[in-house]
Amino acid sequence: MNRKTGENPGPLAQPFAAVLHQGPDLPPEVLEELRRSFGSGGAISSGRPFGHTEYYRAEMGDSLHRTLVEFTRLVIPDWLVEARLEAQRLEDMFRRGDGGRRVNIDMGYLDLFKVVLASFKERGNKIYLGRGVWADMTLVYQNGRFENFAWTFPDFADGGYHEELLRLRRNYKERLRGQETTD
Repeated sequence: MNRKTGENPGPLAQPFAAVLHQGPDLPPEVLEELRRSFGSGGAISSGRPFGHTEYYRAEMGDSLHRTLVEFTRLVIPDWLVEARLEAQRLEDMFRRGDGGRRVNIDMGYLDLFKVVLASFKERGNKIYLGRGVWADMTLVYQNGRFENFAWTFPDFADGGYHEELLRLRRNYKERLRGQETTD
């Protein structure tokens, strides 16, 4: 709540990007553009091998990895619409000469209760946000851990990112405490 105006801007969320790319290391030029578009970044994860689906192989090749990139500025969740549109612009910027993507950038956020990813694809479990963007609640936080849904993407469901997401959640809680003292 803004004490001066009486307006409630909504809950703050911790933004991040889940970037699919070739090879174990996120290309530095991609990280630079992500930070230019979404602000300074905290930690980035090690690129985790991605082999849960063949969906991206024809376009992006073999040896795919996914890296999580944390952004330090907290956002209001409706940020997800503009973030997904900007991620599409970045994907297009990094396309190869043959038109194939070099990166697939899934923008998301977490709050105290869940992990949400943005999507351009409609499914029964997704909520439409506008401008062609859907919110996909991917994980729920309860009993001290992240838990899956039947629709959770396999690489998020197998628990391989859970430790990094827990670290991100701890960082988020610290940032929230900082927001409370500077209001």
